[in-house]
Amino acid sequence: MAKYEWNEYYEKFFYDWSESTRANRLSSLVSLGPANEVAEVIEELDADGNESAANRLLKRAIAEKLVFSINDICRLLYSSCDYLLLEELVYASAKNFKAKDMEELYSCYYFEDDIIMDICDQYDIPFPKELLKELREEKRKEIELLNKNKKATKSESPKKSGFWATLFSLLFGSGGEKTYTSSSPYDIPHEHGGKCDGDCENCPPHYGYRYGRWYYGKSHSYGCEFGGNKGDGAL
Repeated sequence: MAKYEWNEYYEKFFYDWSESTRANRLSSLVSLGPANEVAEVIEELDADGNESAANRLLKRAIAEKLVFSINDICRLLYSSCDYLLLEELVYASAKNFKAKDMEELYSCYYFEDDIIMDICDQYDIPFPKELLKELREEKRKEIELLNKNKKATKSESPKKSGFWATLFSLLFGSGGEKTYTSSSPYDIPHEHGGKCDGDCENCPPHYGYRYGRWYYGKSHSYGCEFGGNKGDGAL
């Protein structure tokens, strides 16, 4: 079978050969030509319905390290060529990309945002403006959701009672009255009338104020729950 240099293949491809011959002669190519012409042939092979031949030529172009322009790449993105091959082609050609090229690539909406960002990171290219807007909007929504969840968690959390509220709820119950029952953790006897009678020596243990704090016992230095003022019997 005859061998073809690129110029001859390219000329016969468009003017002499049938669709089936175009694909069959790929194996006879000695070398490839300029990237823009190779992209054009790939498009035509795909348009002929010969996706397999288009992918073979694309794979060879990548192997021979042809660098495609953003215009050629964007045209190929609308073909039926293999996604992974097109992704590989973009990475191989991205070293020559500028910010405007990434803007155009992003506008094709072909690759995931992660790939666009990875290419920009690798070759120190600014992110496309539209992508930045989307990322900022996503971040804003994440922050709003986080704040909303924090508020919801805070409102659902039971409020902690302070020391005094806890103390008086134990002593007086929710209704504000003293409740002395055998189930009380302090088991204050029923016999006491609930008011100081001056008999501090025989008074059952109860809450009082001493040394700057409330405590449970006897001999309070100042104030007690039964109304006494001192632990020595004085009212």
